[in-house]
Amino acid sequence: MIRLKIQVDSNYQRHCFDTFENSFTVTSVEASFGFESVGLCSEYLFYDSSINGDSYSWDFGHPASASRNTSNLQNSTHYYGKDSGDYKVCLTVTNPQGCQDSSCADIRVDYLAELSLYNIFTPNGDGMNEEFFFEIENERMYHLLVYNRYGERVFDTKQPQVGWNGRHQNQGKELPDGTYFYVLKYGYHCEKEDRLAKGIVEIVR
Repeated sequence: MIRLKIQVDSNYQRHCFDTFENSFTVTSVEASFGFESVGLCSEYLFYDSSINGDSYSWDFGHPASASRNTSNLQNSTHYYGKDSGDYKVCLTVTNPQGCQDSSCADIRVDYLAELSLYNIFTPNGDGMNEEFFFEIENERMYHLLVYNRYGERVFDTKQPQVGWNGRHQNQGKELPDGTYFYVLKYGYHCEKEDRLAKGIVEIVR
């Protein structure tokens, strides 16, 4: 609390004085926030932990998002989509008296959209390279189909963690060594269009 005392010379000849006193409280403001990654589309939740804040202004350091790069909500969510990189996020907080404080944090955004392709496997029982499969991350859709040279389907799966072991639909007798053909239909989160990969795979025992 601050107290002011003002003396006023009401008559400069007689030097009479009057006194006026008033007091007011100055409240400090301290900006602070936390954040966490949620979902699969580079979505971040930012939550305010400021002291004595009354209004809020966020800058997510992501100009590519245009008008969505800022927010006046106390707690806010921002989508970085398929963009990856380092971003500086800042929160400016104002208290009822108009005092401001800012806090910033650097975040790293990594959009995962990876697919590793292979074209040979050796299902010979030695525990190495026993199955044919694709390593994929952040997928929303996956469908692998494998055909022999006569166009007959010998394997298909919609589960990335299930690989082909060189048998017909992973059952029965071993299929002969040689060249097979695969078709992979897949898609990533945050992408509307599906993708397609085609190629050959060799069984070598």
